[in-house]
Amino acid sequence: MKRIVLIIGLLCVLVGAGTVYGVCMAKENQMTDKRETSQKDEMEAAVDSIYQYILPMYYSDATGNDIDYDDWLERFCTPSLRHQVQMIDDWEEKNREVGLGYDYWISAQDYEHPVVKVVGSKARTDSTGTVRISITEENMTPRVRYMRLDMKREKGKWLIDDFKDEDNDDGSLSSLRQIIKNFFESLKEI
Repeated sequence: MKRIVLIIGLLCVLVGAGTVYGVCMAKENQMTDKRETSQKDEMEAAVDSIYQYILPMYYSDATGNDIDYDDWLERFCTPSLRHQVQMIDDWEEKNREVGLGYDYWISAQDYEHPVVKVVGSKARTDSTGTVRISITEENMTPRVRYMRLDMKREKGKWLIDDFKDEDNDDGSLSSLRQIIKNFFESLKEI
């Protein structure tokens, strides 16, 4: 009889522990979901405010002459991305040639009144994630393109770490970092 009482008592303890564990895991999952949602919201808000800041420049001067890309890089991009872009800027200035030949902020060579909207995001870690944006050029035949921005949180601020254009016929992504790397590798071959 004592064994039966002991076994029943042990089962009650195990069932109770399992229930407590289940409740704790559910609460931990809720906290993780809320943290991911918060990160996604923060990244999306950062990208939205970045483009709210820069887009008026595209409307004020369709030639890009008044656009201060250096300021934008300093304010909104990670130091490592700034370094890569600075390398190509230095090469262009030294060689008096065009290196990239397009505007990586809106992924276009020519543009007319671009409209940028955040369409989604995904947090990968506490300090990294991706924000997807749509870019619509409002000209005679509106065209929508999509771009992914790799984001990094540095010193409490979400910054762009790469621009990835989705507008490739084969469905691949064109990474600004990879384009710059390929550009300098192609110069070595010459």
